[in-house]
Amino acid sequence: MKRNCDETLETLADYVDGKLEGEGRARLESHLATDCQQCQQTLGWLSRTINVMRNDTSLAPPRPLMNRAVKLLKERKPQSKRTVASLFFDSLFGTGLQSSLVGVRSGPTMTRQVLYGTEELDVDLLIEEAEAFELAFGLPPLSRVNLMGQVLRRSGKQDGSLNYDIAIMRGHECVFCGRTSPLGEFTVDNLSSDSYELQVSGEDGGLVIEGLELKTSKP
Repeated sequence: MKRNCDETLETLADYVDGKLEGEGRARLESHLATDCQQCQQTLGWLSRTINVMRNDTSLAPPRPLMNRAVKLLKERKPQSKRTVASLFFDSLFGTGLQSSLVGVRSGPTMTRQVLYGTEELDVDLLIEEAEAFELAFGLPPLSRVNLMGQVLRRSGKQDGSLNYDIAIMRGHECVFCGRTSPLGEFTVDNLSSDSYELQVSGEDGGLVIEGLELKTSKP
């Protein structure tokens, strides 16, 4: 079972065995709440495995169980650090960059564009003041925003779909979990103007944007 998720087998095994506590347990439970199918399947297998080991009174574990455990360990790659994206452009502090987003809405509302990237991926984000929401509910100006984004490969090979999983975290809370369109686009409306972590993951790589301030004006 090859794993693309950042969660290690050791972490998942400690969780099933009741050894994972505190911040680590809270972070994992928050991740599991995003319905990560890979982790859910691994957790199910680990639960059955640990239950068999606890109830097995023989001197050696069942051979099929040992064979699968050895195969898992051989296939698992060493855990790597999360790839944190760098900020390349912010329209609050610079000008001259035109948005590459397909079908971006335009109008009199206040907008801000930011561009993040790694060696493999770029993420183009457009943050727009959610005027309609504020007017409807009588909220203070700039209290909520709409977020539109597009994930692009840096290799220049844009053949095929650009489907990526998107998660927007505020602390341990996942405020949005979804998937991009085949063009790599995603939209999230009516987010509180706050600081978030945006996570992008796909078969060909992923990235994390830390401290993403969703606002359209300088403090």
